[in-house]
Amino acid sequence: MGGSTSTVEEQPYSVQETVPVISKRTIGKLMVKHCGNEGQEDDRTLVVTLRRILQATITKLDTESEETWKNAEIVIYDQRGNDFCIRSGDFENKFVVQLDEKDEINITCTNRQKRSLASFFTSKSSKHRTKSSKPAAIKDKTTDSAAQ
Repeated sequence: MGGSTSTVEEQPYSVQETVPVISKRTIGKLMVKHCGNEGQEDDRTLVVTLRRILQATITKLDTESEETWKNAEIVIYDQRGNDFCIRSGDFENKFVVQLDEKDEINITCTNRQKRSLASFFTSKSSKHRTKSSKPAAIKDKTTDSAAQ
């Protein structure tokens, strides 16, 4: 038999995109690239379109730390069995997006990068500061518009 070995990293996908970090913006750009602009007609033969799957993936981004998406791989399988892969960094955090028997979108983490305890607290504290400053700004805007 041959001396070549195959690793998961070398697995070819129908569509594979590599980005610096997986974010709402990068997925949005990929959505326009592969699905067209919003309002453009989708494939009517599909119950769940790639656009809907990518939109569900955007929602998942908020449930994980920003650090997770710097080294991640998301593999999406549509109802026809086509695969679509988005990668960032060393893609150590792996997620699979697929449809269940009811055509509902499921997003599952299949492998997670091990982190040190110090990095866990660092990412939590920086995330907490960002969240606490945003609601105050939003609250101020609401107060200003209500006063007018």
